[in-house]
Amino acid sequence: AWLSFGRSALGAAIDIAGPSTTGRVALPSYMCSSVIDVAVGRGSTVDFYPLNADLSPKEDDLIELARRAGVVLLCPYFGAAGLTEKLRKLGRRLVALPERPWVIEDWATAFPHPETMTHCDFTFYSLRKIYPVPDGAPLVAHSDRAREALAGWKKADREQPTGVLGDILRQRVSAKVKRHHWLATRPLKDDPNDNGLSESLASESLIDKLPGNQSPIGSASSASYILNRDLTRDRDTVSTLAQKMIGALAEVRGFEFPLRDCTGIAVPLLIKNRGAFRSAARAEGVFLPAHWPKAKSVPTGAPIDRWYASELSLPSMPSQPAKDIDIMIKRLTSLAQ
Repeated sequence: AWLSFGRSALGAAIDIAGPSTTGRVALPSYMCSSVIDVAVGRGSTVDFYPLNADLSPKEDDLIELARRAGVVLLCPYFGAAGLTEKLRKLGRRLVALPERPWVIEDWATAFPHPETMTHCDFTFYSLRKIYPVPDGAPLVAHSDRAREALAGWKKADREQPTGVLGDILRQRVSAKVKRHHWLATRPLKDDPNDNGLSESLASESLIDKLPGNQSPIGSASSASYILNRDLTRDRDTVSTLAQKMIGALAEVRGFEFPLRDCTGIAVPLLIKNRGAFRSAARAEGVFLPAHWPKAKSVPTGAPIDRWYASELSLPSMPSQPAKDIDIMIKRLTSLAQ
């Protein structure tokens, strides 16, 4: 199914799975609040399973939760190869449970991979995070029961929130156009009215206003753009950029890269005094996003608290010029000294 946003795809997968048999959804403890809201908005009780320092699940804890959950969400953060392989092995344990839960994989921060996680029921992506399109989130069914249920879901008549969706897409397009022009200006000025941040935040707030039980279909223009991309070449480009950043910055004092085999929207960097460093980098024209603010419902505990407190993302996009990566490496190295 071709849907508008990652949270739309997740919502559709949960709707199809129907966790009402148990009323419980198991989520990893390092998670975006919008994902939590999608599950809670569908009347589910959310249980969080603990993660290790490399963001892999603590297996015994997850298996215990999965025994009583209707849905389990797995997340191969930033497309890290080692983490993805651990999830593949864990998935085999999940599908072997007597009361098998529905297993959904969240690839919103990872680049699509040809070797899909076929042990799960559903995989969803958020391609608008990777490409210059305002929407686009494929929901892919892998298991027989998922394919059958998805086919029925696609045939059902659902009212689409076209008015709100149109407003979202207009804000998205405006944000991307502004950001494209802003990146070409020198010197860069951190003004949300110039860099498209205001429009981006406005579109996010509109997404949150979509009715919780609706999963709008993605636009044809975004689908056409994605279909004309060479995903294999783009994936290789993203992987090369990620390895270039890690290779150049891994030995910089104060920098820690817990995931060194990423192929996703960014390479995560852990650093002390994140706020001060982020402000200093911004002053040098380097803008580093963070994933994510910690939701109040997420339990406190190491090592995930450290991720919430110190993670910054070094963007790695297929359209990113190599010279921009060189400039970012040079400026971040200088700031750390």
